[in-house]
Amino acid sequence: MLRFPFISSEFWKTIDDPGERIDRVLTDRSYRLGIGVDVDALMQTMQCVLVMTSGHGKYLRIGHVVGSQIELPTVLTDTWNQLTQSPLPSLVAYRQFTSDLADIQIQAIEQVKSKAGKYVDRILFVSIHDAGLWLKDFDGSKIYSSLADAHRIADATGLTVIDGYPANDVIAGGRGGPFSGLPLWLAISDRNAKVADQHRVVLLLNETCEGYLLPASDGLDADLPEIRTIEAPGTRFLSALWTSLMPQQDRQKLVQIFTSGLTAPSLQQQWNQCRDDEQALVKIGIEHALRHKLSPTDVVKTALDFISQSCVDQINRGGRGLAYLGPQPTSNNLRQIYVLGDDDLRRCVVNRMSEDFSQQEILDRTLESIDSHNVRGLIAAMLGMLHVDQMQANIPSITGARQHRVLGKLTPGSPTNWRQLVRDMSDFRPPAMKLRDAI
Repeated sequence: MLRFPFISSEFWKTIDDPGERIDRVLTDRSYRLGIGVDVDALMQTMQCVLVMTSGHGKYLRIGHVVGSQIELPTVLTDTWNQLTQSPLPSLVAYRQFTSDLADIQIQAIEQVKSKAGKYVDRILFVSIHDAGLWLKDFDGSKIYSSLADAHRIADATGLTVIDGYPANDVIAGGRGGPFSGLPLWLAISDRNAKVADQHRVVLLLNETCEGYLLPASDGLDADLPEIRTIEAPGTRFLSALWTSLMPQQDRQKLVQIFTSGLTAPSLQQQWNQCRDDEQALVKIGIEHALRHKLSPTDVVKTALDFISQSCVDQINRGGRGLAYLGPQPTSNNLRQIYVLGDDDLRRCVVNRMSEDFSQQEILDRTLESIDSHNVRGLIAAMLGMLHVDQMQANIPSITGARQHRVLGKLTPGSPTNWRQLVRDMSDFRPPAMKLRDAI
């Protein structure tokens, strides 16, 4: 059963029964439930979460997040690797893969639906965010295909499905992501209406390290603030190094040596010269190990320090004003750093950051129960909420798109669910857009 920690204690003063508390909250139609499903780019894990929000558009607030991270079957991962390595994957293979993935997603969605209890009928949608299958057209332009079998999922769960987020960004000239910036700003940034002066940083440590510098906002800004990013290699880089140097060893061995080994400064200096080219980083690491007879443990330890230092340097280059590119707020305080994602990489990054940011809180979860095991699913759910509110979710300065765009497409669920969603969309009037964005 859901909990709603954002309701003030005064509200509950005379109510002792938990069921009655939930009844009292959900009589207010401003509280909405949605499900977010995120499949990682390596097709190894999936997060499926139930999210409760209040407010609309840029005034969205997270109430509670509940869900789990699911390990995907190795046979599905192997099929995905075969599909992506083929220069021209067959339509039959693609359709079979999406069908198999949908069966797993349907099971996860049904399990998460049970967490809503008797309010399961209040769930508006399931939002699915995945890496997608990317191909190149004859002229070199990118072609994106969603991995979600939306019709199959909508028919099995009865929920309207929202997916295909990169498509509109690609059409507008963008690279199809990342889209985590705005959902994380809505969920984690300091947006206290009275005094908002605490800037925050969020690092998502997965196959790549994706970070965001989130400025404070008093809620009165006409435009959303510009959000700057942090980019660094992640577990994909570490795994490629380890596989090349020790091909016979299991990935579990890599986990065990994350905190052992010695750092090689000369290797780290070479990596600093090509930070943005992951393939070049792997090649340099292998060549340096052979030339200087470094052990695989030392190479991986150096890589961990390189990733951590890269994140620290990028935060420092942002200054204490961090992501705020407009008029500076009254205070430029960086108060909180959230480090979420791969547990072993997270420990190393936190240890390194504690040296440089001794005055800041370094956290691995938020008060709204957002943590490493549900943050990607939360982002997927927030993208769905933004679509329902007809709010542009891509940030051109991050994706490279020419314009802001509403992202995603709808696949109707059961007639009852579809009517409920249409009513919610029609009741909300999105804010006026700039003429340039509206065209």
